[in-house]
Amino acid sequence: MGDIPTAATKTPKQRLQGFVEQLSEVSTLPSVLAKIMTVIDDPGTGSADLKAVVECDPALTSRVLKLVNSAYFGLRNSTSNLQNAISLLGFNAVRNLAVTASVSNVFKDEFENEYYSRKGLWEHMVSVALCARMMVRRSRLAQFEDAYLGGLLHDIGTVMFDQHAHGEFCNALRMLQLERDLRACEHAVFGFDHTQLGAVMAGVWKFPDLIIQCIRWHHQSHRATGQSRHIRQIAAAVELSDFLCTQKGAGAVRTKVKPHLSPYVLSDLKIDRSDLRVLWAEMDKELAAARDWFKL
Repeated sequence: MGDIPTAATKTPKQRLQGFVEQLSEVSTLPSVLAKIMTVIDDPGTGSADLKAVVECDPALTSRVLKLVNSAYFGLRNSTSNLQNAISLLGFNAVRNLAVTASVSNVFKDEFENEYYSRKGLWEHMVSVALCARMMVRRSRLAQFEDAYLGGLLHDIGTVMFDQHAHGEFCNALRMLQLERDLRACEHAVFGFDHTQLGAVMAGVWKFPDLIIQCIRWHHQSHRATGQSRHIRQIAAAVELSDFLCTQKGAGAVRTKVKPHLSPYVLSDLKIDRSDLRVLWAEMDKELAAARDWFKL
């Protein structure tokens, strides 16, 4: 019988597995969000199922309707009825608003240091979601609402580090002064990074495979796998959005390391340099129109 591995001798894979096991005992997906994700993953569900889930939480319903009536959608007449909202915007759009409003609860308590703030992370996640959606629409790819969801949840691993290993996470953040990127700092402290943790936890929570792929590979979208090219394209949109939002100052952390893109991102999205310049300009309008989304 071999020696029992200690924290110092465990492999990165063993350390990740142990962290996830501990996390699974103390971190459960909010019940309403868990039900929403079940609705998302079941092709047999529809608007009535979504409405029934969201209406179970009056505060969530209120936040969803606030977003529906925001300037972003530009409805001629405001609505106070969730069924009307689903009819006006469609199942997928309201589904995304429900997930957005649900996830926003995680950011109620503020924390900030010289390298990171929870408010900044929230604004980054929403910014990436909106811009990924816009990119996929411009590229005329199907299911552009999936890009929003992948963008919104891409940094869920960072949320888990902050919430459940805050001291170690702050140690990793302090290492940014050594001019290393965040993932390298996370590996130095934890043995794995937020993309790995987020993807594994998304699997535990039974997120759709598309979302898991976006979380795992939002820095290396060319490595995304799946049954169709669609998954790699959505992951590429999330990666490009993450890159551009960081370049615009809407990054999750403050670091001197310049972000970089993995190969093939532009070609996967059928975007050339001139398209990129247009996207860069349009992102400001997209984010300005969605200013209410950052205040949930």
